Amino acid sequence: MLDAVLRYISERLPLGEPLSASRVQGGLMHKMYRLETTRGTFALKLLSPEVMSRPDAASNFDRAESLEDLLADSGIPASCALTFDVYKRLDAGGQFFYIFDWIDGMAVGWDALTENHASAAGSLLGRIHGIERREGVPAVDCVSVDWDMLASRVRPRAPKLAETIEQNRRLLYSAADEYNAAIRRLPHILTITDGDMDAKNVMWTPSGPVIIDLECLRYGSPFYDAWVLALSWAGGDVCEFDGARFRAFLDSYERACCLRPDAEACFGLGFSRLEWLEYNVRRACGEMSADPEAAALGLRESAATVERIRFYSESRDAILRAAERFI
Repeated sequence: MLDAVLRYISERLPLGEPLSASRVQGGLMHKMYRLETTRGTFALKLLSPEVMSRPDAASNFDRAESLEDLLADSGIPASCALTFDVYKRLDAGGQFFYIFDWIDGMAVGWDALTENHASAAGSLLGRIHGIERREGVPAVDCVSVDWDMLASRVRPRAPKLAETIEQNRRLLYSAADEYNAAIRRLPHILTITDGDMDAKNVMWTPSGPVIIDLECLRYGSPFYDAWVLALSWAGGDVCEFDGARFRAFLDSYERACCLRPDAEACFGLGFSRLEWLEYNVRRACGEMSADPEAAALGLRESAATVERIRFYSESRDAILRAAERFI
């Protein structure tokens, strides 16, 4: 499908003739390329066909496109998709894609993150949440997964993963109960949220940080967003917890938007990875796509996500101590 996209660019877009498109490290859903043309360098994102086949995909992307423009108009440093004849999301024979200006910057690796990085990220999130605030019930689905059934389904393809799920079944069910209880306690406040604003989606340039991958923009709970992303910037994605980075994120977040998540009420939200685990187990089963690469990625992410959930549960005391000011 890349060839069809490059032909589309050559024949229909004012970007010059494509010279090369080299795969670059990107997210876990879509495919990213560095696109060189006779008129410059761009970032090319091919959207996952599996994602685009979902009934609500088009409306979700439409909403995110509108909100990213609102972020840009509000002075938030964000990488917005380029627009061509009023369209951002383009279609080359069924392969949907976005094109962005190339950013001369890089994401900071987990081992190099500092309190200053976390503080800057918290401030950015606070500024996003401060753009607009309204009353409303956050549309967050509770987790209701039959982990025993999933273990049975994945066993023929990945017996080791099935065993891992079975060994952690008590944790998975109790984590779901705690997550669902935290969802029900969320205050009825809505803001623009960006649940994907973790360290891999912030590029650091000489002029400061720039947020990328804005497809998750929506109206949601700022408290959910702040808690989960503070954990991420504190190292949760790599089974680490740096209390100083966690506090730096939340302190600067509160200064930017005058909102403060209550740690005890929000703790269960950290088990939001259960949704990602379910998705990846199904991906490992081949339910989401026939692509072997997607199944292999689902297998890797499933095993890693179980470890992250276990780490979060075992870190409860350390996290609540670090968040003492937010209780």
